[in-house]
Amino acid sequence: MLNITAPAFEHHSEPLGIGESGPRLSWTVTTDTPGWTQAGYEIELGDGTATGRVESAESVLVPWPGTPLGSRERRGARVRVHGADGSASDWSPWSYVEAGLLEPATGRPRPPRRRRSCWAGPTGPRCCCAATSRSGRPSPAPASTSPRTACTRPS
Repeated sequence: MLNITAPAFEHHSEPLGIGESGPRLSWTVTTDTPGWTQAGYEIELGDGTATGRVESAESVLVPWPGTPLGSRERRGARVRVHGADGSASDWSPWSYVEAGLLEPATGRPRPPRRRRSCWAGPTGPRCCCAATSRSGRPSPAPASTSPRTACTRPS
């Protein structure tokens, strides 16, 4: 008998808010048949995308077969494997992945914004950069005593 685990996405134990728009899938097969080897697989996604049978023994970090995920998009996947002896497993349980906030044009995670602050100091202008949130509010600045890296304006 063939048993297949629900697919994992990019080795995430909790694939929620991940930074990949095309996460690779991995699965594990257990069997009591001595010498059994995987000869192919099928992947089905929750949106109806199906690969059909793919002749491959790969089961680790297999390329995403569907359209890329958009920001905050959730999609399910399941897998069925075929053995070199002609056997086939049942479908694995469904597993779900959800993308985080991705750049619209590239599908990559958004980097934090940097804001540059400058003011007149006793020895000339002083500047620093501070990460800001999407709302434009400054993120907490790192604690520092050096005037070159301090991001608080002197009073």
